[in-house]
Amino acid sequence: MLPLLQLNLSTLSQSALDFSRLDGFESRALRDAEIERVCRTYTGQSFAFRDEELQEAADQTKQNLDQLLSRHFACGFTSHPIKRQSLLWFGRRFDCVLITVSDSRGQLDPQWMRAVPGFFESGSDYVGRTDRPYGYWDGHNFHRIYPDVKMFSSDRVLVSDFGNGFGWSVGESDADDIEAVSQLLSANPDSWEYSIVPKVHEEIVSVNNSRCILLHSRYREVLP
Repeated sequence: MLPLLQLNLSTLSQSALDFSRLDGFESRALRDAEIERVCRTYTGQSFAFRDEELQEAADQTKQNLDQLLSRHFACGFTSHPIKRQSLLWFGRRFDCVLITVSDSRGQLDPQWMRAVPGFFESGSDYVGRTDRPYGYWDGHNFHRIYPDVKMFSSDRVLVSDFGNGFGWSVGESDADDIEAVSQLLSANPDSWEYSIVPKVHEEIVSVNNSRCILLHSRYREVLP
């Protein structure tokens, strides 16, 4: 089983009030504390990557979306390290993948992310309603992080699904044979949007002839 990280999201991200989240509420009937609760959300530097170009790059390199992104992010953070911790959020909107990078100071804008395939634009933004934590830089290493889901059996294969409008999700397959699950996913016309959660913590990856270590870890949110 992958190691477990205890992450306090509030210490890894700055927050602000996003009043657009009042849509659907009768805001005049809300007290200030209720508005604060509805509108308070995390912020960061968001990077948009076009789906079409990401899929083309994934097909050319024989990778899925998850492998393509996580390997670029691991090598990018390793080649351009920062001393403070940061969190990457994943979302899907407007035919793009949205990656929002947040940190405790709210000043992180990694320029190298513009070289990731499919880059379209970037800017300061709120973390979307359906965005979920995707990656974590601990100051030394990059972790691809997975929610600590409850499993019926520790032998089952976990699969990440990036093909829905709710950010991404992790589910338990009905099989314990990675090869069988891999063949099943490859038969799906949208197979590039699925990935198998590795059972090994450390993975050596290479991007543009640059080798680095990509860590795979579970995470559990710790409340402040």
